[in-house]
Amino acid sequence: MLNGFETTPMFGQQLFGSQFFSPQMFQHMQGASWPPAWTAWSQGVGQMNREMMAYTKSAIEDGTATYRELLAARSLEEAFDIQTRYARRSAEEFAEQAQKMGNLYVRLLQQAFQLPQAGGPFRTSP
Repeated sequence: MLNGFETTPMFGQQLFGSQFFSPQMFQHMQGASWPPAWTAWSQGVGQMNREMMAYTKSAIEDGTATYRELLAARSLEEAFDIQTRYARRSAEEFAEQAQKMGNLYVRLLQQAFQLPQAGGPFRTSP
């Protein structure tokens, strides 16, 4: 019976021999110096995570505020107006967020894999 990850190295050794990557090996590697690409990758992923969490929080707060506005609407026309403003606002915010995330992905890849910047050494025009 498997209780958790305690039996992972044993199971891996049975299937793959002694060269299996175990949690203990990972703990040992944490003390070693990480390559710069791994550091850049982990920082970039962390930044993307924080950005998505902030966007999600603001989208939920905006949706909640709009719902409250809809509950206070006095006419159907006012409710349609509130809903239209919310749809427009959320679409614009989503487009901005998608652009931010795209820029974060590009920056992550450039830092992690040291890709050339625009106009860098692989420039084709004089």
